[in-house]
Amino acid sequence: MKTVVIVDDHEDNRALLMATLEHRDYRLVEASSGEEALKLVGKEEPDLIIADVLMPRMDGYEFVQQLRQDPRNAQTKVIFYTASYIEKESRRLAKACGVNHIIVKPTDPDTILEIVDEALGERSKPAAIVPTPDFEREHLHLVTDKLSEKVEELETLTHQLEQEIVERKGAEDALRASEAHLQTVVENLDEGVIVSDLKGGLVHWNRAALTIHGYTKLEEGLRSQSDLVDTFELSTLDGNRVPLKEWPLFRILRGENLRDLELRVRNIRADWERIFNYGGTLVHDGSNEPVLAIVTVSDITQRKRAEERLREQADIINHARDAIIIRHFQDDRITFWNKGAEHLYGWTANEALGKPSGELLYADANERDAPLKVLLSTGEFHGELKQVTKGGRDIVVDCRATLIRDPAGEPRSLLLINTDITEQKKLEMQLLRAQRLESIGTLAGGVAHDLNNVLGPILMGAESLRCNRTGEQATAMISLIEESARRGSSIVKQVLTFARGVEGERVLINPRHLIDEMVEIAKRTFPKTIEVTGKYPEHPWAISGDPTQLHQVLLNLSMNARDAMANGGSLILGAENVEVDDNFAAMMPGAKAGSYATLRVSDTGVGIPRALVEKIFEPFFTTKDPGKGTGLGLSTSLGIVKSHAGFISVSSEQGRGTTFTVFLPAVQTDVAPCRKEAPPVTKGNGELVLLVDDEMNVRRVTKMTLETHNYCVLEANDGPEALAIFAQHKDSISVVLTDLMMPYIDGVALIRTLKRIKPDMIFIASSGQDAEPRLVELQGLGVVNFLRKPYDTRKLLTALESAVSKQLAPLPKK
Repeated sequence: MKTVVIVDDHEDNRALLMATLEHRDYRLVEASSGEEALKLVGKEEPDLIIADVLMPRMDGYEFVQQLRQDPRNAQTKVIFYTASYIEKESRRLAKACGVNHIIVKPTDPDTILEIVDEALGERSKPAAIVPTPDFEREHLHLVTDKLSEKVEELETLTHQLEQEIVERKGAEDALRASEAHLQTVVENLDEGVIVSDLKGGLVHWNRAALTIHGYTKLEEGLRSQSDLVDTFELSTLDGNRVPLKEWPLFRILRGENLRDLELRVRNIRADWERIFNYGGTLVHDGSNEPVLAIVTVSDITQRKRAEERLREQADIINHARDAIIIRHFQDDRITFWNKGAEHLYGWTANEALGKPSGELLYADANERDAPLKVLLSTGEFHGELKQVTKGGRDIVVDCRATLIRDPAGEPRSLLLINTDITEQKKLEMQLLRAQRLESIGTLAGGVAHDLNNVLGPILMGAESLRCNRTGEQATAMISLIEESARRGSSIVKQVLTFARGVEGERVLINPRHLIDEMVEIAKRTFPKTIEVTGKYPEHPWAISGDPTQLHQVLLNLSMNARDAMANGGSLILGAENVEVDDNFAAMMPGAKAGSYATLRVSDTGVGIPRALVEKIFEPFFTTKDPGKGTGLGLSTSLGIVKSHAGFISVSSEQGRGTTFTVFLPAVQTDVAPCRKEAPPVTKGNGELVLLVDDEMNVRRVTKMTLETHNYCVLEANDGPEALAIFAQHKDSISVVLTDLMMPYIDGVALIRTLKRIKPDMIFIASSGQDAEPRLVELQGLGVVNFLRKPYDTRKLLTALESAVSKQLAPLPKK
């Protein structure tokens, strides 16, 4: 068995050669240095030595040089196994020293075995001994060159290492800075962050996580999820206890990705309960292996309470009886529609949302646009609006609107709170009518006195004409009778207009017209011991209001003034333009700064005691004797004024008199009517008119007037007679002029019957009483021409001309 000695200062290299050669039938001996190998050679007498070249203290060349000094080793085979000294000079010196082969690292095992087998199979030849001086010179030269080469390599490696150190240090500094930055960010997050290892150990809590859980620093007991069990209890929002294995961290460690997990957390020791929102996930390395878990936590207790409050408020709003609506300002589309709106208007939320409010709520677009000017200038609107339900029913609502602006100050949406006051308005109308009737009863004496004054000249003038008065006397008498009749007609018209009234119609009103009419009524009906005068500027500001209701206010105040002047005095009704500033508005309840048209009623009566001034507007409060007043006059007046967005001030001094000033929002425009000359009266062209009236005198005068103006007339005393005449002359009759109030068949029934006989017949209805209840029926029959009695020649002929030419004279407004 041949012996092989392996010499190498690296144990791994020796082990590799041992493993490669152990399958051959060789005895293998190893040495870690040249010195150790020289000792073994004397004992083992090896057949082959495999030696590394680069070794400490004694390299391979020195080892071989000393090996060959002993004649016994002259024929021992030597193989260099090296990664160094493979240049030409190195190989020459190795050959000169008696090295048989050189194996360059790294080499595959088969090549190593082939070279070893070849070396052991060669015939041994004594190796030449290189003289010591020559060997030392060549060895030194070789070592020096190799050393220089290694130094250069070392310098290069050193430079590269320095660069790498600088780069690594820079990377480490950047990493540390990034870590510090990340640490700062994490520490300053409002959201809590907890980092756990894969065993559930809590390795880091940021500041927010500590605060959320009620801690100020990372205390003992915060290192493991299990450590928290004695302090905290977790449950679902509906109160079901959450077991430890279902706590957020353990679910994350099982691989779940959590997001928006809301749980109730109770601190048993501190005795508080909050609602937390949990999230989290596993963090993986480059090999997609999990390395740690991150849990995020936020305290959402306040948010959940706010949401609950919002839900409660929304539920309250949704169940409010008032209609609460929100709509976009620009496109008018509805964005919120509560149950109250569903109940009031009949439209469900699904039907209303996204629809323009103008399409659903208003029959008249002006009603929708009316509040916009006020909203844009003040941001708020409060007033009454006419609207319509899904079923087409007309309603009146008390609207409170608020303009909502975006952060840039531009209008964004409107909040509307509408209260149905339809029935309330009907009751108010009934109350106002009752009050008007009460007022008419109070004024009846004065009206009767005026009518007697009117009828006296008429009766005396008629008797005078019977005495065959002629010439200038007859003409004067006729003029007197005509003037008295007109005056009587005016008195009756005023009484009827006031008694009937037309509530709810808001129009532009010139205050001086209100003052003039009230002054005229007061002069005719109040005691003559009271001097009545009216005062107003040349161009008073206009009022947008209900004339009937404002008449009622002035009448109530004037009658109170009359009652306060039992022994006579002065009553002044006036109008004035007033600018109300913030200081004045602050002193008056319900007042706002702005432009107002005022209506003033001043008397020189007994005055109101200071202690009673604050009570006079209370319902049913009165200082009059029982049976002489209801105590509703001033409270009703205040209600009317408030519905017009106005207010009332009172100034009174006992023994000197009282002044009531009504402030109404002004529309600053001159509404003085333009005086137009009356158009000339036109005559007929021989048209045949059927005149139906149960009053003979009315028929006689009307027939005479029509025939004078070139009309032909057929008379009928009542409905049946009219039917008989119409049957005979239906093709010739152009117009039927009929009274509404007649025996047997009234005017509406007659018109209905005649329409069946001749559908295209033109009718003119006439009445001296309130025709309002019959207007709807007349309109349904297509009758749109109406004459109110008493009418003069001009009105009669104008109505006929319009009817004949089919330029219809409209019915009076309801």
